[in-house]
Amino acid sequence: MRYAEVAVDAPVSHSRTFSYSIPLRYSVEPGQMVWVPFGRRVAQGMVTELAATSQVHVTRDILQPIEPSPLVSPVHLELGRWLSNYYLCSLFDAFALCLPPGFESHVRSQVSAAFAHEDDLEELRPQVRTALQELASTTRLKETDFIKMLGKGMERELGRIIDKGLVRRQVDLPPPRVSPRHLSYLFAIGGQVAEGGWPEPSSL
Repeated sequence: MRYAEVAVDAPVSHSRTFSYSIPLRYSVEPGQMVWVPFGRRVAQGMVTELAATSQVHVTRDILQPIEPSPLVSPVHLELGRWLSNYYLCSLFDAFALCLPPGFESHVRSQVSAAFAHEDDLEELRPQVRTALQELASTTRLKETDFIKMLGKGMERELGRIIDKGLVRRQVDLPPPRVSPRHLSYLFAIGGQVAEGGWPEPSSL
């Protein structure tokens, strides 16, 4: 079994990493960005190192790499570790300073109703039963919209009904929102090169 230590994009203590199994179909390296399950959600993470053993007995699999190659060099990984220790911030926050602008992406999660027995529904709160009935009348809903139907502060209740098999969650893993930036410059032909290296426009 192959393992990776991952700095997860989550409010955790400084220098903290989490152990994940590497599926055989993937090859990851330190400095590479990956999608990982974290609690009841999916989060971005930075692979900090590969390991032969894990910190825990039971590990979860890396869902998939975000980029095919590392985005952070070994030198910047060491810099991120130093920043995390010195400023007591999470490792991911320290590494994020080395990522391209606009790299952060948010997972789009949708839910759909699953078949349920009447006995399962009777144990639920009235507003949860009502929300499930509305969900069953549609193909799929955004998770945020369904939580609004459940009511304020019902995120944990959504996790419970997913664990019971009453609701299915489908996660869309978006690519990072990174695009090249091009700057165009126009100069007059025959201009003189200034001391700073930029040509000065010719007088007209």
